[in-house]
Amino acid sequence: MPQTLDVINNYESGEQSAQKGDFLSAARYYRDCYYSFEFGEFSIYPDIVYKYGTSAGRKYDDCLKKLPKGTREQLEEEEQELYGTIQWC
Repeated sequence: MPQTLDVINNYESGEQSAQKGDFLSAARYYRDCYYSFEFGEFSIYPDIVYKYGTSAGRKYDDCLKKLPKGTREQLEEEEQELYGTIQWC
């Protein structure tokens, strides 16, 4: 259940941040949502978790396009530190 809540909470926080124009925070939330969904262990996928998890990657990419190059590079470095060799889809 905690991973299910991670997906939901991160996605909804990403939505709120994006609506406020805070694309850096939104990108982080969407990234965490995606990784929780993609690499979490779920016995079942509730519809909302599947919907949020599958769209988080696209939303992450959309947010990256709205950030300056230096900030995008910072997020990539941060991602390497957090997730190591796991490849983004």
